[in-house]
Amino acid sequence: MSGEIFVYWRVGPEAAPAAIAAARDFQAALQASHPGLAVRLYRRVDVARGQVTVMETYAAPDVVSEALLGRVREAAWCPAERHVEVFEALA
Repeated sequence: MSGEIFVYWRVGPEAAPAAIAAARDFQAALQASHPGLAVRLYRRVDVARGQVTVMETYAAPDVVSEALLGRVREAAWCPAERHVEVFEALA
């Protein structure tokens, strides 16, 4: 499957530091087991909701394998519901 994986989730500000640290550890483990995998981590503070939205991205050098997608979907470390989507680049 071609494309990039995008994952977003929300946590309260008090839980954000630990959750973000866990996300970094998870991404490092995936990079170790999937050579060439590019990862990024973003944060948006949603003051109106009193939450922090975190976005994880995963770009494989060739294709997004079912094994990689499965590991991303099954990540058990996150304290919130994760929304996982795959997008294909158009340009």
